[in-house]
Amino acid sequence: MSKKLKIRLLLISVITVLVAAGCLVFLYFHYHNSSPISVSIQKQLSFIPFVTAPTSFDPVGQPYSIKYDKSAQVLSYDIKYAGQQEVVSQQATPQSFNDIPQVYSQLIAKMQGQSSFSTPAGTVNITYPTEYNGTQTAVMNSEGVLMFVRPTKNMSDSQWQKLFDQFTTLHE
Repeated sequence: MSKKLKIRLLLISVITVLVAAGCLVFLYFHYHNSSPISVSIQKQLSFIPFVTAPTSFDPVGQPYSIKYDKSAQVLSYDIKYAGQQEVVSQQATPQSFNDIPQVYSQLIAKMQGQSSFSTPAGTVNITYPTEYNGTQTAVMNSEGVLMFVRPTKNMSDSQWQKLFDQFTTLHE
């Protein structure tokens, strides 16, 4: 092999490695720092919402249909998990829950709470509200956020656990 050909091959290899490394760095920072919740919505929130890791959602890893009801102060979005749609709603924990701890327990009882489990984000209660004709609703009150997750059909305990293990607070 001639010296010129070796230099060309070496140059092409170096350029290819640099381009690939640049793409990986771009992708890392794009997905690592990007928030699924727009800055304009984040500025209106009085709490830091929970989101999940991008890899946990179908098809592109982000919640969709993100809405903030300013008058009710409720953030809601849809996700896909376990082959179905889940509706996630979040709001700041009501002050009454902090002042009188039994208020949260009473809410869970009224919603027909059946079981609970611990996750890194907090304790989750699985309820069966009569308003939803026996369809489950998961409730979590943690880190100043009251969160409800309602699937289109009931999920197993392990599915709930895996879903909530992925929730973390949105870092700014």
